[in-house]
Amino acid sequence: MKKKLIITAIALTAILVPLVVNGLVMAANYQQTGNGALSGPHYNLNIIGVPPGHEKTALMKYTKGHNIFVSLKGRSKIWLCESGVDGGCLPEGGFQVLDRNGTDNDGALFALPAPQITEREDIEYIDYTVFARALGTPGGKSFTTTCYTDGTDEWCSSISMKLERKNGKPVFTEVSKYLLVIYIDGVRYPLFSNDMDWFWRYDNDGLKLAQLRFYETERLAPPPTSAYISSTVYDCTEPGDQNVDVDITGVNTDFDNVTVDDVFICCSGMGVTLDKVVGNPTATQLTLRIDVDGSAAAGDYAIYVSYPTDSTEETVNTTFTVSEPGTCP
Repeated sequence: MKKKLIITAIALTAILVPLVVNGLVMAANYQQTGNGALSGPHYNLNIIGVPPGHEKTALMKYTKGHNIFVSLKGRSKIWLCESGVDGGCLPEGGFQVLDRNGTDNDGALFALPAPQITEREDIEYIDYTVFARALGTPGGKSFTTTCYTDGTDEWCSSISMKLERKNGKPVFTEVSKYLLVIYIDGVRYPLFSNDMDWFWRYDNDGLKLAQLRFYETERLAPPPTSAYISSTVYDCTEPGDQNVDVDITGVNTDFDNVTVDDVFICCSGMGVTLDKVVGNPTATQLTLRIDVDGSAAAGDYAIYVSYPTDSTEETVNTTFTVSEPGTCP
Protein backbone atom coordinates (compact mmCIF):
# COMPACT_ATOMS: atom_id res chain seq x y z
CA MET A 1 0.00 0.00 0.00
CA LYS A 2 1.48 3.36 -0.98
CA LYS A 3 0.34 6.79 0.13
CA LYS A 4 1.42 10.34 -0.49
CA LEU A 5 2.38 12.89 2.14
CA ILE A 6 3.30 16.48 1.33
CA ILE A 7 5.58 18.24 3.79
CA THR A 8 7.62 21.40 3.47
CA ALA A 9 11.01 22.09 5.05
CA ILE A 10 12.90 25.37 5.32
CA ALA A 11 16.44 26.58 5.69
CA LEU A 12 18.18 29.80 6.60
CA THR A 13 19.67 32.14 4.06
CA ALA A 14 23.12 33.53 4.73
CA ILE A 15 23.58 37.24 5.41
CA LEU A 16 27.00 38.65 4.69
CA VAL A 17 28.31 41.37 6.99
CA PRO A 18 31.71 43.07 6.64
CA LEU A 19 34.46 42.54 9.23
CA VAL A 20 33.21 39.23 10.55
CA VAL A 21 34.73 35.78 11.00
CA ASN A 22 32.44 32.91 10.05
CA GLY A 23 29.51 35.32 10.20
CA LEU A 24 30.36 36.50 13.75
CA VAL A 25 31.71 39.72 15.23
CA MET A 26 34.98 39.04 17.07
CA ALA A 27 35.09 40.66 20.52
CA ALA A 28 38.36 42.28 21.54
CA ASN A 29 38.94 39.94 24.50
CA TYR A 30 38.03 36.73 22.65
CA GLN A 31 40.12 35.21 19.89
CA GLN A 32 39.45 32.25 17.61
CA THR A 33 41.55 29.23 18.60
CA GLY A 34 42.91 26.28 16.68
CA ASN A 35 40.03 24.02 17.74
CA GLY A 36 37.42 26.42 16.34
CA ALA A 37 36.21 27.78 19.69
CA LEU A 38 37.07 31.06 21.40
CA SER A 39 39.68 31.72 24.04
CA GLY A 40 38.54 33.25 27.29
CA PRO A 41 36.00 32.49 30.05
CA HIS A 42 33.15 30.14 29.21
CA TYR A 43 30.72 27.60 30.67
CA ASN A 44 31.20 23.96 29.65
CA LEU A 45 28.25 21.60 29.20
CA ASN A 46 28.76 17.92 28.36
CA ILE A 47 25.85 15.90 26.95
CA ILE A 48 26.73 12.24 27.48
CA GLY A 49 25.05 9.34 25.67
CA VAL A 50 24.04 6.39 27.88
CA PRO A 51 23.62 2.93 26.24
CA PRO A 52 20.23 1.19 26.41
CA GLY A 53 19.81 -0.73 29.65
CA HIS A 54 22.12 1.63 31.56
CA GLU A 55 19.68 4.49 32.19
CA LYS A 56 20.47 6.57 35.26
CA THR A 57 18.43 5.89 38.41
CA ALA A 58 20.28 7.94 41.05
CA LEU A 59 18.86 11.27 42.23
CA MET A 60 20.42 13.90 39.97
CA LYS A 61 18.30 16.98 40.70
CA TYR A 62 20.05 20.06 42.05
CA THR A 63 23.43 18.34 42.17
CA LYS A 64 26.66 19.99 41.10
CA GLY A 65 28.21 19.26 37.74
CA HIS A 66 28.43 20.17 34.09
CA ASN A 67 27.09 16.89 32.68
CA ILE A 68 23.70 15.87 31.30
CA PHE A 69 23.00 12.20 30.56
CA VAL A 70 20.82 11.31 27.57
CA SER A 71 19.92 8.15 25.68
CA LEU A 72 22.64 6.95 23.31
CA LYS A 73 19.91 5.75 20.94
CA GLY A 74 16.62 7.60 20.70
CA ARG A 75 15.04 10.77 22.05
CA SER A 76 15.67 12.73 25.23
CA LYS A 77 14.42 16.09 26.43
CA ILE A 78 16.52 18.80 28.03
CA TRP A 79 14.13 21.26 29.65
CA LEU A 80 15.28 24.88 29.78
CA CYS A 81 14.56 27.49 32.43
CA GLU A 82 15.45 31.17 32.42
CA SER A 83 18.10 32.18 34.93
CA GLY A 84 18.43 35.65 36.45
CA VAL A 85 14.71 35.98 37.19
CA ASP A 86 13.48 36.73 40.73
CA GLY A 87 11.77 33.64 42.08
CA GLY A 88 12.97 31.59 39.11
CA CYS A 89 15.03 28.42 38.90
CA LEU A 90 18.38 30.25 39.20
CA PRO A 91 17.79 33.82 40.43
CA GLU A 92 21.51 34.66 40.55
CA GLY A 93 21.78 34.17 36.77
CA GLY A 94 24.33 32.33 34.68
CA PHE A 95 24.40 28.71 33.57
CA GLN A 96 23.80 25.62 35.69
CA VAL A 97 22.66 22.02 35.31
CA LEU A 98 19.71 21.53 37.69
CA ASP A 99 18.81 17.96 36.75
CA ARG A 100 21.48 15.84 35.09
CA ASN A 101 19.26 12.89 34.17
CA GLY A 102 17.81 13.08 30.68
CA THR A 103 17.35 9.30 30.45
CA ASP A 104 14.12 9.22 32.47
CA ASN A 105 10.62 10.38 31.57
CA ASP A 106 11.08 13.72 33.34
CA GLY A 107 14.05 14.81 31.23
CA ALA A 108 17.03 16.91 32.24
CA LEU A 109 16.88 20.56 33.33
CA PHE A 110 19.34 23.30 32.38
CA ALA A 111 19.26 26.95 33.47
CA LEU A 112 20.59 29.66 31.14
CA PRO A 113 19.96 33.38 30.56
CA ALA A 114 17.43 34.66 28.05
CA PRO A 115 19.49 35.86 25.05
CA GLN A 116 19.14 39.58 24.47
CA ILE A 117 19.14 40.79 20.86
CA THR A 118 19.82 44.49 20.31
CA GLU A 119 20.17 46.57 17.15
CA ARG A 120 22.77 49.28 16.54
CA GLU A 121 23.26 51.02 13.20
CA ASP A 122 21.08 48.43 11.46
CA ILE A 123 23.15 45.50 12.78
CA GLU A 124 21.75 43.05 15.33
CA TYR A 125 23.85 41.68 18.18
CA ILE A 126 23.26 38.91 20.70
CA ASP A 127 24.79 39.11 24.17
CA TYR A 128 26.18 35.57 24.35
CA THR A 129 26.87 32.68 22.01
CA VAL A 130 27.32 28.91 21.92
CA PHE A 131 29.92 26.64 20.31
CA ALA A 132 29.67 22.84 20.06
CA ARG A 133 31.64 19.81 18.92
CA ALA A 134 31.16 16.03 18.78
CA LEU A 135 33.51 13.78 20.76
CA GLY A 136 33.79 10.05 21.41
CA THR A 137 34.02 7.11 19.02
CA PRO A 138 33.71 8.11 15.34
CA GLY A 139 30.38 7.29 13.72
CA GLY A 140 27.87 8.72 16.19
CA LYS A 141 25.65 11.71 15.49
CA SER A 142 22.90 13.68 17.21
CA PHE A 143 20.26 16.23 16.26
CA THR A 144 19.19 19.01 18.65
CA THR A 145 16.12 21.15 17.99
CA THR A 146 14.80 24.04 20.08
CA CYS A 147 11.11 23.69 20.90
CA TYR A 148 8.41 24.96 23.24
CA THR A 149 5.14 23.48 24.44
CA ASP A 150 1.93 24.45 26.20
CA GLY A 151 1.74 20.97 27.69
CA THR A 152 -0.40 19.63 24.84
CA ASP A 153 1.04 20.82 21.52
CA GLU A 154 4.68 21.37 20.62
CA TRP A 155 6.28 23.90 18.27
CA CYS A 156 9.84 23.24 17.10
CA SER A 157 12.36 25.19 15.07
CA SER A 158 12.60 24.27 11.39
CA ILE A 159 16.39 23.85 11.59
CA SER A 160 18.38 21.51 13.83
CA MET A 161 21.92 21.31 15.18
CA LYS A 162 23.58 18.22 13.75
CA LEU A 163 26.72 17.01 15.49
CA GLU A 164 28.60 14.09 13.96
CA ARG A 165 31.77 12.48 15.24
CA LYS A 166 33.88 12.00 12.13
CA ASN A 167 37.45 10.78 11.84
CA GLY A 168 40.12 13.36 12.60
CA LYS A 169 40.43 16.16 15.13
CA PRO A 170 37.08 17.33 16.57
CA VAL A 171 36.53 21.06 16.12
CA PHE A 172 33.98 23.50 17.52
CA THR A 173 31.44 25.33 15.37
CA GLU A 174 29.18 28.23 16.34
CA VAL A 175 25.63 26.94 16.96
CA SER A 176 23.73 29.88 18.46
CA LYS A 177 21.08 29.87 15.71
CA TYR A 178 20.07 26.34 16.71
CA LEU A 179 20.05 26.66 20.50
CA LEU A 180 19.30 30.31 21.38
CA VAL A 181 16.53 31.14 18.90
CA ILE A 182 13.68 29.29 17.24
CA TYR A 183 12.46 29.66 13.64
CA ILE A 184 8.75 29.10 13.03
CA ASP A 185 7.14 29.97 9.67
CA GLY A 186 10.27 31.91 8.74
CA VAL A 187 10.17 34.16 11.83
CA ARG A 188 12.93 34.21 14.47
CA TYR A 189 12.01 34.18 18.17
CA PRO A 190 14.66 34.28 20.93
CA LEU A 191 14.70 31.69 23.69
CA PHE A 192 12.11 32.44 26.44
CA SER A 193 10.33 35.03 24.29
CA ASN A 194 6.98 33.60 25.42
CA ASP A 195 5.71 32.00 28.63
CA MET A 196 5.65 28.46 27.20
CA ASP A 197 7.82 25.62 28.50
CA TRP A 198 11.01 25.51 26.43
CA PHE A 199 13.24 22.52 25.76
CA TRP A 200 15.89 21.05 23.49
CA ARG A 201 14.70 17.91 21.70
CA TYR A 202 17.78 15.70 21.59
CA ASP A 203 17.60 12.83 19.07
CA ASN A 204 20.67 10.64 19.37
CA ASP A 205 22.07 8.13 16.91
CA GLY A 206 25.08 6.87 18.84
CA LEU A 207 26.93 10.11 19.74
CA LYS A 208 28.69 9.48 23.05
CA LEU A 209 29.59 13.06 23.89
CA ALA A 210 28.42 16.48 22.70
CA GLN A 211 30.41 19.32 24.24
CA LEU A 212 28.92 22.83 24.40
CA ARG A 213 30.65 26.07 25.39
CA PHE A 214 28.75 29.22 26.32
CA TYR A 215 30.59 32.53 25.96
CA GLU A 216 29.19 35.72 27.45
CA THR A 217 30.53 37.94 24.73
CA GLU A 218 28.55 40.00 22.24
CA ARG A 219 28.32 38.55 18.74
CA LEU A 220 26.28 39.03 15.60
CA ALA A 221 22.76 37.78 16.21
CA PRO A 222 21.52 34.81 14.17
CA PRO A 223 19.79 36.44 11.18
CA PRO A 224 16.04 36.29 10.62
CA THR A 225 14.94 34.49 7.49
CA SER A 226 12.30 35.08 4.86
CA ALA A 227 11.88 31.33 4.30
CA TYR A 228 8.66 29.78 5.57
CA ILE A 229 6.61 26.61 5.55
CA SER A 230 4.12 27.16 2.78
CA SER A 231 1.96 24.09 3.44
CA THR A 232 1.88 20.95 5.52
CA VAL A 233 -0.51 18.09 4.72
CA TYR A 234 -0.41 14.99 6.90
CA ASP A 235 -1.59 11.74 5.38
CA CYS A 236 -3.70 9.48 7.59
CA THR A 237 -1.08 6.78 8.02
CA GLU A 238 -2.01 3.87 10.30
CA PRO A 239 0.48 1.23 11.54
CA GLY A 240 0.44 -1.89 9.43
CA ASP A 241 3.04 -2.72 6.75
CA GLN A 242 2.87 0.30 4.45
CA ASN A 243 5.26 2.02 2.08
CA VAL A 244 4.69 5.76 2.30
CA ASP A 245 6.19 8.27 -0.13
CA VAL A 246 6.97 11.58 1.59
CA ASP A 247 7.39 14.60 -0.70
CA ILE A 248 9.46 17.36 0.92
CA THR A 249 9.45 20.82 -0.66
CA GLY A 250 12.31 23.02 0.53
CA VAL A 251 12.84 26.77 0.53
CA ASN A 252 16.42 27.98 -0.04
CA THR A 253 17.62 24.39 0.14
CA ASP A 254 20.02 22.27 -1.92
CA PHE A 255 18.67 18.72 -2.02
CA ASP A 256 20.33 17.83 -5.36
CA ASN A 257 22.78 15.30 -3.96
CA VAL A 258 20.90 14.07 -0.88
CA THR A 259 21.21 10.30 -0.31
CA VAL A 260 19.94 7.87 2.31
CA ASP A 261 23.03 8.66 4.41
CA ASP A 262 21.90 12.30 4.68
CA VAL A 263 18.49 11.42 6.18
CA PHE A 264 17.73 10.34 9.75
CA ILE A 265 14.34 9.44 11.22
CA CYS A 266 13.78 9.50 14.95
CA CYS A 267 13.00 7.45 16.51
CA SER A 268 13.88 4.64 14.12
CA GLY A 269 13.71 1.11 15.48
CA MET A 270 10.08 1.74 16.39
CA GLY A 271 8.67 0.31 13.18
CA VAL A 272 9.31 3.42 11.06
CA THR A 273 12.41 3.22 8.86
CA LEU A 274 13.78 4.92 5.76
CA ASP A 275 13.82 2.73 2.64
CA LYS A 276 15.31 4.94 -0.07
CA VAL A 277 15.43 8.31 -1.81
CA VAL A 278 12.98 8.10 -4.70
CA GLY A 279 14.02 9.32 -8.14
CA ASN A 280 16.36 12.26 -8.66
CA PRO A 281 16.09 15.01 -6.03
CA THR A 282 16.34 18.66 -7.06
CA ALA A 283 17.43 21.67 -5.04
CA THR A 284 13.96 22.12 -3.59
CA GLN A 285 12.21 18.78 -4.11
CA LEU A 286 12.91 15.51 -2.34
CA THR A 287 10.89 12.28 -2.12
CA LEU A 288 11.58 9.70 0.60
CA ARG A 289 10.09 6.21 0.81
CA ILE A 290 9.38 5.25 4.40
CA ASP A 291 8.45 1.77 5.64
CA VAL A 292 5.79 1.62 8.35
CA ASP A 293 5.19 -1.85 9.78
CA GLY A 294 2.71 -3.27 12.26
CA SER A 295 4.98 -2.60 15.23
CA ALA A 296 5.03 1.16 14.59
CA ALA A 297 3.89 3.23 17.54
CA ALA A 298 1.37 5.94 16.75
CA GLY A 299 2.76 9.45 17.05
CA ASP A 300 5.09 11.97 15.43
CA TYR A 301 8.47 11.02 13.96
CA ALA A 302 11.11 13.64 13.15
CA ILE A 303 12.68 13.51 9.69
CA TYR A 304 16.09 15.23 9.47
CA VAL A 305 17.54 16.08 6.06
CA SER A 306 21.11 17.38 5.76
CA TYR A 307 22.55 19.01 2.66
CA PRO A 308 25.76 20.92 1.84
CA THR A 309 26.05 24.69 1.96
CA ASP A 310 28.87 26.98 0.81
CA SER A 311 30.83 26.51 4.05
CA THR A 312 29.47 23.41 5.80
CA GLU A 313 26.00 21.79 5.82
CA GLU A 314 22.51 22.62 7.03
CA THR A 315 19.93 20.32 8.55
CA VAL A 316 16.18 20.88 8.26
CA ASN A 317 13.54 18.84 10.01
CA THR A 318 9.87 18.09 9.58
CA THR A 319 7.33 15.68 11.09
CA PHE A 320 5.91 12.43 9.82
CA THR A 321 2.76 11.32 11.66
CA VAL A 322 1.51 7.79 12.25
CA SER A 323 -2.13 7.74 13.30
CA GLU A 324 -3.86 5.64 15.91
CA PRO A 325 -5.67 2.68 14.32
CA GLY A 326 -9.24 3.54 13.51
CA THR A 327 -8.81 7.30 13.55
CA CYS A 328 -8.66 7.76 9.79
CA PRO A 329 -11.85 9.27 8.34
